[in-house]
Amino acid sequence: MVIALLDNREEYEQWYMQIICSEENTEYPSLLNAHEIETALGENLPLSFPCLAYRQKNELNCLDEEIVYIYEEEFSKWIDRMGKVKRPS
Repeated sequence: MVIALLDNREEYEQWYMQIICSEENTEYPSLLNAHEIETALGENLPLSFPCLAYRQKNELNCLDEEIVYIYEEEFSKWIDRMGKVKRPS
């Protein structure tokens, strides 16, 4: 799993375009036209920045992937909890 830190919309668009035009598929151009790409960018836009983003297999269709976003508030809660965990010396 690759997790990306997205600080703003420009970074999101670059990250998303890498998904659409995967380096693994350089022989095959994207099947989406410019309008479809713009629509997909808008439909998958995170609610806020900064955020962490990663792709995971869809539970209902293993051939499909979905984007998961982790927002600053949730991440901050995790960091706080991790700081409270006692570690053996």
